[in-house]
Amino acid sequence: MADAVMADAAMIDAPILTIEGLAVSRGGRVVLRGVDVAIAAGEILVVIGPNGSGKSTLVMAAAGLLTPAQGRVAVRGRDIGRLEPVERARLVAYVPQRSELIAPLAVREVVAMGRFAATATAFGRGSLQRPGPADLAAIDDALGAVDAIHLADRRFTELSGGEAQRVVIARALATGAEVLLLDEPTSALDVAHRLNLASLVRRLAGAGKVLMIALHDLAEARDIAGRVLLLVDGGVRAIGPAAEVISAGPIRDAYGVELVVGGGFGYCLPSARNG
Repeated sequence: MADAVMADAAMIDAPILTIEGLAVSRGGRVVLRGVDVAIAAGEILVVIGPNGSGKSTLVMAAAGLLTPAQGRVAVRGRDIGRLEPVERARLVAYVPQRSELIAPLAVREVVAMGRFAATATAFGRGSLQRPGPADLAAIDDALGAVDAIHLADRRFTELSGGEAQRVVIARALATGAEVLLLDEPTSALDVAHRLNLASLVRRLAGAGKVLMIALHDLAEARDIAGRVLLLVDGGVRAIGPAAEVISAGPIRDAYGVELVVGGGFGYCLPSARNG
């Protein structure tokens, strides 16, 4: 597998996000071991795997939120673990499975938090300047991108799970970071907003962003991924084009189920169908 991963990485021109020999232990248990992957600008890498395979841990480690036991995560050659929080936030934005924010802030204020790194002054770490026109435009653009403009004045603590998830995604978009790391971003979304997010992800990749997305839904993963990384027991079982990884053999091996090609329902947005 190491040779396959190295060959895969060699195919990436000028990687932006590089993960080398990553190993993470949590609670005395090895959760990730020897993960290697390089992701270029404009690429969507989807991480799949059974429950407990290490998907969330990989995304968090890539965001610099976990200290690896071994290995390195770098953005444009800069070691994430050695960056100050503000520097890291300018490079990488992270969307958790569930937000732990409990403050009754207005939605617009929550999304404005994503501008922290952009508005932090060069003097006095953590101090902020008043948001300017560019910041306000970024906040509105982010809310619009996730269909949440109408929620702007609502309290975050009053939102449904799906509404809150869209706002947290908007907060990440507002950062303007080049690397976006999303952990199960569609888990609370309805069908229409899942499709909208898939479209948004493709647009972001088209604009040169780097995206790593952990997903459970294999149909979604196959639909949006450029490449897929399959984790099993914390190790990379397969990595490559979606059609190759999300296929009968690897899925049987990882999940113990048979892949039914063309099974399930299909959906599209009305504009996509009519266009």
